[in-house]
Order: sequence, then structure tokens, then C-alpha cells
Amino acid sequence: MMIRLAIGVALLCCFASTTFAQPSKKSMPAAGRVEAVAQDSITILVGADKMTLVVDGDTKVTGKGLGTKTRNMKAEGRSAAITDLVKPSDLVVVKYVDAGEGKLRATEITVRLVKK
Repeated sequence: MMIRLAIGVALLCCFASTTFAQPSKKSMPAAGRVEAVAQDSITILVGADKMTLVVDGDTKVTGKGLGTKTRNMKAEGRSAAITDLVKPSDLVVVKYVDAGEGKLRATEITVRLVKK
């Protein structure tokens, strides 16, 4: 009887730990116009909704001419920050994951159209 109880408690603990909110590792897409960009975040307008995402050193930024711009900055001894590559009004596609605690983390930002 004690063994069955111990197994039941162990199974309940395993089930409970998987049902509580945990950060998602599944990438999700969003597309919109950049409203604001900072060293650690980007805010885009997706339809009528604002979406703020955390960016970090692992966030990949791609787009026409950005590889050249990054290489030129590196040749000058500077590292490219997101604020050098993405500007307000740019149209972007963002892949992101749930980072937990209500935060979304951008894993990849693709600049589709640069507004000048």
C-alpha cells in the first residue's frame, strides 16, 4: 500500500510540474512595423496591437544590406547593435519564443522593408 501511495505521489508531482506555465521553446512568428527599438528591446505594431520583445546577443538580425553593414562596422572595430540595424518604421518579421514571466524573446528579426 505504501508503494502505491509513493508511486501515486511521484506521478502527481511529475504531472504537476509539466502543467505549470513554463517558457515555450517553440518559435512563433509576428510581422509588423517597428515603433521603437532599444538596446534590449524592440516594439512592433502588429495590426492595432503593440508587441514588445526582448532582444539580446543571441537575436539574429537579417535583411538586405545588413551583412555588409555589420562587416563594415566590424572592420572599423565596432560591433553592430540592434539600434544600428533596425529603425522605427521598418517593416519586419520576427520569430520569438515565450521567455516566461510574461516576456517574449526575439530569436530572429528579418527586416523586409526599410523606410527612409
